[in-house]
Amino acid sequence: MRKVMISAPHSWLRNQLDLQDEAQETTLRSFLTQHLASYSFAPGQHILQLAEKIMNPPSVAAGPLATLNLRAQGLDIMWQACLAMMAEKEKQPPVLSSANRQDCERIREFIMANLDRDLTIDLIAQKVAISASTVQRRFKKHYGTTLYNFIKQQRLEAACVALSRDSIPISQAAHLAGYNNTSTFTSAFRKLYGFSPKKMRALGKGDPCRSGSG
Repeated sequence: MRKVMISAPHSWLRNQLDLQDEAQETTLRSFLTQHLASYSFAPGQHILQLAEKIMNPPSVAAGPLATLNLRAQGLDIMWQACLAMMAEKEKQPPVLSSANRQDCERIREFIMANLDRDLTIDLIAQKVAISASTVQRRFKKHYGTTLYNFIKQQRLEAACVALSRDSIPISQAAHLAGYNNTSTFTSAFRKLYGFSPKKMRALGKGDPCRSGSG
């Protein structure tokens, strides 16, 4: 299986989509403001051709045109993804009650305050006084991701910040993110950010450590 990953800063994407008006309610605005939002669709032939041009650029796109070619194909793919999202018939998800939303916020607050602990579903459920199955169901409905993925991402972001801000060793960053070895940590980090922990450490302060989620 071959993959192409395209990423863009959240603020840049919002500017390009002209979503500065906070009162404007659109499909794209809803997606961009949802924490850990995800969207899947089946790519058409055009997107597949664009991806192929990224992986195997034509000879004319070599040399000084290489970067421009990558950006052009990447922007086209992003454009096609936005069109697909807007064209898809909107399905409004069930709205959580105010009490349930507060439960989800308490779950999130507990996780964020205890990222250095062994966070199991049972422990989280015990701390917020909700059954384990209810915790998982409500959290995913409210935040659009599983507890496991949320914890994993937050730990990686904490490691990223420490690498960028404090230039800590890669091994220490791996431990901070909950990994026993640097190889596994590096793979997970690269999958989330598109580059290695070593590169993030070299970039230093001022580089974003969020994966694009709000």
